[in-house]
Amino acid sequence: MQEAGATFDMPDGSAFRVLRSPSETAGELVELELAVPARSAAVPKHRHPRQEEEYEVLEGTFDVFVDGRWRALREGESLTIAPGDAHSFRGASESARVRNVHRPALDFLEYFQRLHALAEAGEIEKLKSPKTLIYISMLWQQHSQTLVAVGPLRVAMWVFARVGRLLGYQLPARRAAT
Repeated sequence: MQEAGATFDMPDGSAFRVLRSPSETAGELVELELAVPARSAAVPKHRHPRQEEEYEVLEGTFDVFVDGRWRALREGESLTIAPGDAHSFRGASESARVRNVHRPALDFLEYFQRLHALAEAGEIEKLKSPKTLIYISMLWQQHSQTLVAVGPLRVAMWVFARVGRLLGYQLPARRAAT
């Protein structure tokens, strides 16, 4: 398991740095710092069935979709998403640094490690490419206690994951918890 200081760079220019890992908090939480580029695409709308998620904008502006609408959070503002609430985020008109906490940690950090491994292997590039959608769909299915797509996207991701398995797509191995 990655400890504090580990950074996961993504193809869209975003980066996720571990501030506190699950092993450092006895699984209570995982705390990350997100570097979000200006005008970056929104992550798919999703919910965390058993996790509360917190955003605190350290620098810049950050857009969060919650309660059916987009909200711009500015430096010094924070927002907490309750377990089960649908949400998303994207880069606003300027880049941002955001403190992000998932409580409890569950396997959220492992999800990011595996996503990063796929990105480093060149399997995840543009969000809308079929290959990327297949890999992300397969990954989300394996981390369903942490991430669940919402609305019609949930069905589409189930189909993409099934296609990926039929085509022999392979995900990075799961890591043993520490």
